[in-house]
Parts: sequence; structure tokens; C-alpha cells
Amino acid sequence: MKYFWSVIAVDGVNFHVIPNARNRFLLNSQSQLQRGQNGSLTLYFAPKRPPGAPDGNWLPTPPGQPYTLTWRSYGPDQPILSGAWFPRSLLEVSSFQQAVV
Repeated sequence: MKYFWSVIAVDGVNFHVIPNARNRFLLNSQSQLQRGQNGSLTLYFAPKRPPGAPDGNWLPTPPGQPYTLTWRSYGPDQPILSGAWFPRSLLEVSSFQQAVV
């Protein structure tokens, strides 16, 4: 990646950013993200921060309302351009969702 990546959550009806008390509308490679000891990166999408989730890795989403996530790569490298790499699917984990990238 030459520049950075971002993921944004928008509402499932009008596709506008979702207001939240944190005024956090996206996560990106320039956010204050915490990586796992093995270098993995887990992002959390939930109405409330899941227990144990680093605050910087959590994007608030609306409770009980549909939303859409949009991934963008700015200055993608060859594995992204060729389709060899793509962000992993969301995993639902006991009432919250996470993405491991």
C-alpha cells in the first residue's frame, strides 16, 4: 500500500455516515490502532465497545439498524490490484462483529 486504507460505516437506507457519540466515522491505517502480538489487526464494529477491544480499533455502529461498510485502498499495491488480497470477512462474535485484516 503506497498511501493508506480506510473503512467507513454508512446507514443502510441513505448511505450517509452514521452519527455517534464518539464522532468517529471511519477507521484507517492512520488511526491509532493496536495490533496483536502476532502483528494481526482486529477491527470492531458494534454499538458499544466490546470488552477487551482497544478503543482505537472500534467503530460505533447503530444498534438494530442496517449499515454498510465500505473499504477503500489509496495507492493499492499489486496484491490488492490483482485481487490476491482482500480484507477478511466479518465474523460475528457474541453480539458484536469484528474484522481481522
